Amino acid sequence: MDVDIHKAAGIIIQDRKVLSLRSKGGTMFLNPGGKLDPGESVEDALVRELFEELTIDVKKHNAELLDTYYAPAATQPDKKLRMDTFIIHEYDGTLAASNEIEELRWLDSTSDLTNVASLIAHTIIPTLKQKGLID
Repeated sequence: MDVDIHKAAGIIIQDRKVLSLRSKGGTMFLNPGGKLDPGESVEDALVRELFEELTIDVKKHNAELLDTYYAPAATQPDKKLRMDTFIIHEYDGTLAASNEIEELRWLDSTSDLTNVASLIAHTIIPTLKQKGLID
């Protein structure tokens, strides 16, 4: 499938809630992660982006592919997104918003999902709930 944006995303679960974030100046809450650099593997992009955004160190063997999703990009609906989404089982460091991230928010199926990317609200959260990983 032809895509405009290829993103690697991390699913971090704590206390039966999944982490989302909002970039500075942004309005939508997204999954942690970001676009692949040219020639970069999905796993390398995932590790790099989670360190850049959340100051945590993830080892590739602690990331398990949940699924690959195709959808309109949340912040650019005219662009087609491919998002390889990984459940992060373990990481080193303390979760903290980096200088490019304005806010972290923990979500479950009962959260207000008004400003949450459609893919997260309508696909990822229901999938995580169905798997018994979040409330």
